[in-house]
Amino acid sequence: MNALNIMSVLMVGIITLAWAIRGKGRGFFSAFINLVCVVAAGAIAFSAWESVSYLLLPYIEDMAFGLGLILPFAAALVALRAAIDLTVSKNLNFDDVTNAVGGLVCGAGAGILTAGVVVTGLNYVRFGPELLGAKLLKDQRGSLVYESPLWVPVDQWTVKFYEQLSLNGFASDDALATRLPDAHVQGALARSSYTTESEGRSVSARIGAQPDQVAVKGRYSIPAGVAINDLLADTNILSGGKPFPQEYVFPDGTKPGAGASLHGFIVQFTSGAGEGGTGQVIIGPGQVRLIARRGEESRVITPIAIVATPEAASLGMYRFRMDAPNTFVPSVGGKSETLFGFEFIVPADFRPTDLMVRNLRFELAKLTLTAQPPAYATIAARDRAIKDGSMLKAFGLKGAGVADAPDRSAVAGTINSAASSGQEGDILATGELPWEITLNKGDLGGMSVNDKNELADGSHAWPTEQLKKNRGIDRNLKVSNFAATGDTAVVQVRLASQRALSVLGGALQTAESVLPITLVDDQNRRYEAIGYIVQNSTNTEIRFTPGQPLRGLTEVPGGVSRTNPGELVRLLFRPTKGVKIVGVLVGNKMVTSISPPLSIN
Repeated sequence: MNALNIMSVLMVGIITLAWAIRGKGRGFFSAFINLVCVVAAGAIAFSAWESVSYLLLPYIEDMAFGLGLILPFAAALVALRAAIDLTVSKNLNFDDVTNAVGGLVCGAGAGILTAGVVVTGLNYVRFGPELLGAKLLKDQRGSLVYESPLWVPVDQWTVKFYEQLSLNGFASDDALATRLPDAHVQGALARSSYTTESEGRSVSARIGAQPDQVAVKGRYSIPAGVAINDLLADTNILSGGKPFPQEYVFPDGTKPGAGASLHGFIVQFTSGAGEGGTGQVIIGPGQVRLIARRGEESRVITPIAIVATPEAASLGMYRFRMDAPNTFVPSVGGKSETLFGFEFIVPADFRPTDLMVRNLRFELAKLTLTAQPPAYATIAARDRAIKDGSMLKAFGLKGAGVADAPDRSAVAGTINSAASSGQEGDILATGELPWEITLNKGDLGGMSVNDKNELADGSHAWPTEQLKKNRGIDRNLKVSNFAATGDTAVVQVRLASQRALSVLGGALQTAESVLPITLVDDQNRRYEAIGYIVQNSTNTEIRFTPGQPLRGLTEVPGGVSRTNPGELVRLLFRPTKGVKIVGVLVGNKMVTSISPPLSIN
């Protein structure tokens, strides 16, 4: 028993009984009119679903695709009922038996559809793998299979009902059945995010993203003709000296057969798509889905493998098979942009049409790529292209998101990193709060800490005099460091002093202050500013948001004063361990070089 089952049954039961019992405005005719309104409201809601969801994304990302279905349904139903009540003021007289039976049937239909829309919408809200106690998916060695445990599967019945309407009575070129097949299943897949325990409660990773945080950069394939067992294998894992296939099952429980092909997609995530606190992008097989079509039949497909960077300082990529339960692949290090590859097995005669990444739709026919997608004849050729980087180079991509070399013509000066020590260096590899700042764990405002009492995420401002009083507080309440991760370290760049202004050259006084500020390493990888510390005689403000990098100096309070000698400002970065930082960039221009390079350990 779970809350979702109880909620579904109660919704269906209450709505059914409301139209079946005797009373003014009830009975067969009224229940039938209400059912027509519910059917029409559902059709409107499913039609407007993605459009409304995209409008809500900037404001409520975690709930946008859920409320994007539920809110239009509720609004349309209220409007239709109001219109009907105004135009159809009379009832029809039927005998008691007809009213009871007809009301019961029509009420049950309205109840099932209403509950189905609500449950389907809730499937797209960030609840974690379980929805109100119900786990709708079974993990079969890395393959996610839909096995609804609902006593009354209202979500499945509702989606299938509107899929049939989208192909028949409400037919259109963007039919629900072909553009978003098995929408209830896709919701459950989208919620299958990475979860961890934090402060005694379960926390799930993001299931959504903003459109400017995700981009499809390339695609490749292994065409039909290769044996299915070969498509399900790679040359990284051998048995008896030969590649062996992984087990894979589609979400509907079927297995791929002869004539299948493999399709891969290279997707780029910005650091803004990462998790708050770590900045990492954590992806599982449910967050990225391929829609393939054959005639009017479409199906949803989950990846058999994810291609990613295996370790923080690596330039290469590795193919991770989705062949074990609860497999999630995180980005590594602190790079501004991260590349992932996703591979899918497409059944014979099916054609890929859409790629769904964290519920964002990418229409494959409208993709503009820099090169013709390569078609590999064998899995060995595919694996070589992944390892030697030629797959990425085909689309102008380098390594694991390595950018082109920056423009060095704007370099205004050089920081001597060897002399940057103590609290007054221009660039420091330290997570310690500067200027003897000590925070009280009980007075952090909107900021959070990890289990080591280190600042993990958020922003807040305090009176500067108040912070001076924290130096003698109990050690268990002291917060005096920013949090790093296992493969990143915190770097601070000082700005507010006449000498330190040279760090950014003349960029502080130009329109370039709206461009992102990044550190760059000797492999041209970028690391965005993720926060700042600003202190003057009145206030001290700290922002540390690994999942939401600064867009430019305009986000720093006061824009970094050049006239107030008492103001102290530092920008915060979190680059990858093992790299060497060689400069500071504004946009693509290196405005300051660092010599010798700052080693991040």
